[in-house]
Amino acid sequence: DVTTILFGQGKFGRSIRLGVMALLVAVVVGIPLGTLAAYYRGKWIDNILRVLTTLGVAMPSFVIATLMLFGFGVHLGWFPVQSGNLETPITYVMPVICLAFYPSCYIAKLTRTSMLDSISQDYIRTERAKGVPEFTVISKYAMKNSLLPVITYVGPMVAALLTGTFIIEKLFSIPGLGRYFVTAINDRDYSVTLGLTIFVGGLI
Repeated sequence: DVTTILFGQGKFGRSIRLGVMALLVAVVVGIPLGTLAAYYRGKWIDNILRVLTTLGVAMPSFVIATLMLFGFGVHLGWFPVQSGNLETPITYVMPVICLAFYPSCYIAKLTRTSMLDSISQDYIRTERAKGVPEFTVISKYAMKNSLLPVITYVGPMVAALLTGTFIIEKLFSIPGLGRYFVTAINDRDYSVTLGLTIFVGGLI
C-alpha cells in the first residue's frame, strides 16, 4: 500500500524518511536559533549564530558529509561510516544532520530577520507596556508574524531535501532513491534517469 511505499524499506521509502527527518530537525533547530539571535541582537550570542549560519548556508551538504565522515566516522568512530539500510537509529544521525544543516541555518537567518522586524512593531511595544511577560510577547505575538517567511520557504525546502538525498545516499552507501539515480547515470540508463528527473522536476 501507500504507507509501505513511502515509509517501507524500499528505495523511495528511505529517501522519504531521510527528507522528513531532516525537515523536522531543520524547523526545530532553525526557528529557536533565529529567535534567540534576534532577541540578543548585537550581543555575543547573535554574533556567533550569525557566523555559524553564514557558514552553514555557504557550505553544500556533500562538503559537510565528507567532513563528518572523516571526523565522526573515521577519526572518532562515533558513528558508522556506511549507514546501509538505516536499520538502527544511530545510522540516521549523520545523514540527517548533513541534510538538515543548510536549511536549518537558512531558516535561522530568515527567522532572525523577520523577528527583528516584528519586535520593532508598535503592537509589541504595547504588549510590553501592558506588563505582558517577555516570553509571552516573543512566543505568542512576535513569532506569529515572523514565521510567515519561514512557512513560505518550507514548501520548496521539502523538494530540495528530497533531491538532496541523492548525493547523501551515495556518500553514506544508503540503497535509496538517490543512489539508484546516481547508478543509473553512471550506467547510462536513460529511461531511469529521465523518469527520476521528471519526478523530481514535478515535485519542485
